[in-house]
Formats: sequence, C-alpha cells, structure tokens
Amino acid sequence: MAEAAFSHYEALLGTATARGHSLDLSQLIEPTDLADLDAPFSAEEIWEAVKRLPARKAPGLDGLCMLDHHQAGLLRCVPATL
Repeated sequence: MAEAAFSHYEALLGTATARGHSLDLSQLIEPTDLADLDAPFSAEEIWEAVKRLPARKAPGLDGLCMLDHHQAGLLRCVPATL
C-alpha cells in the first residue's frame, strides 16, 4: 500500500529539472525587524480593540454578544482587569 501511494505521488510531482532563471528574493524584499511582533499587547491596544467590536456579532466564549456586555455595563470593567 505504501509503495502504491509513493509511486502515485512521485508521478504527480515529477522530478527536479535545471532552471534557466531564478528569483533572488533578497533583492526584491528588504529585510524587516519583526522583533516587535513578539511583544505582548498593551492594555490600551486591547481596550481599543474591544471598543471597536460590533455590538450584534456572534457571542464570545461566555455566550454573550457585545451588546449584552454593553447593556450589562461589563465593558466598564475591562480596563480594570487588564
């Protein structure tokens, strides 16, 4: 069975051939420092994202949509919990 699968996909993929042209991506894309992507979100960033959530979208993990949170006054607690 394994041999049949191997030969099937080997035939689909073919073999490597020499190429006449190539792309040097380092010439097309300049390097970027991505270290800040690992930084934790600030409380300000989280609060801004929460405030922008649409009111009538699907509920979150707690089963409440943002309208429910707003009406219950739960959004006032968010900055304190961050």
